[in-house]
Amino acid sequence: MSDIQGSTKQELQKISSKKIEILNIPDSSSGSLGNSESKKNITGRLETKILILFYQEYPNQQPTHDIVVDQVKEVLSDLGYSVSLLPINQSIDRITNGIKQEKPDLVFNLCETFRNNDRFETNITALLEMFKVPFTGSAPSGLFLSNDKHISKKIFDFHRIPYADFFVVRVGQDVSVPRGFVYPLFVKPVREDASIGIDDNSVVYDYQSLSKKVKELHETLGGDVMVEEFIDGREFYVSVVGDDGNIRALPIVELDFSKWPEGKPKIYSNKAKIDETSEEFKKIDFDYGETLKLPDDIQKKMKELAVKTAKALDVRDYARVDMRMDKDGKIYVLEANLNPYLNKEDILSMSAGVDGISYPQLVEEIVSSALARGRAMV
Repeated sequence: MSDIQGSTKQELQKISSKKIEILNIPDSSSGSLGNSESKKNITGRLETKILILFYQEYPNQQPTHDIVVDQVKEVLSDLGYSVSLLPINQSIDRITNGIKQEKPDLVFNLCETFRNNDRFETNITALLEMFKVPFTGSAPSGLFLSNDKHISKKIFDFHRIPYADFFVVRVGQDVSVPRGFVYPLFVKPVREDASIGIDDNSVVYDYQSLSKKVKELHETLGGDVMVEEFIDGREFYVSVVGDDGNIRALPIVELDFSKWPEGKPKIYSNKAKIDETSEEFKKIDFDYGETLKLPDDIQKKMKELAVKTAKALDVRDYARVDMRMDKDGKIYVLEANLNPYLNKEDILSMSAGVDGISYPQLVEEIVSSALARGRAMV
């Protein structure tokens, strides 16, 4: 999910013109592979074949992909792995043929969408699981649980993880506010990421604006809508890495609203994340490391909560847990992203850097975790 400020449209355009070695996989059942790249000067890892799977778009019939693909490819190549690239867009055959012909030891999964539908990222991992090929990141079960905010909240409730109270308005239903809810409320899609559908009108102050926003999301996105109490406070991101019992939290990153326009709802909207020309995008910043002003006991509590959330959702390798803290110091888990952006300039990398973990070391840890899991499956 390219959900935090990372690769911009300009970066994507730049990367489309770079020459890269890509597997020549047909969309039908015939065809052959191109060459895999490798660094033969590093021994030990060369025999390990890693296939990077990623989504490629074709604006103006020119192939473009996110810059994170090349960042990960460069790291893996420098580490001595045999690396191949498999771009996908519409064809399932392309995926199955690539796996059959390349026979990778590991798939580094960078797919956050398929057929221009972010919900299909779960289906991609299900396909990889059917092929019994090890892959980085969480299993389809975990992705499904985390991507459905309604189900996630039920899991949070079972594990006594604090969350904002909510109700769901199904497609075709009128809005009926349960007793006990007080405005302002926050309106968002049940199954979307990257803050799709979230804008200034997502914070509602009366029934009329609530009904209007719910109707808009029903009509534009076609899915159920979640309405929750609006937690007016500070927003934090706690990244986690590891697998099974070895999950650990990395240093905390805070979303900095200090330059935010007066009177504007403090929410990380879709525009603030992706529209470089917008006022919101330009005024968003992050605090971490020495610039983060947060007592140690609260940081400890947030990290423990992030690990608890990760375990509840069956996180593998890496994830990010989003939280808010209200004016009284109460912490709420908003949601968890089990397929966060891996750009070297983004939140996960920021957090790792504070812990003394370089970007290559972060990628290597993800690979090592996935390979170990794969060996255990044999």
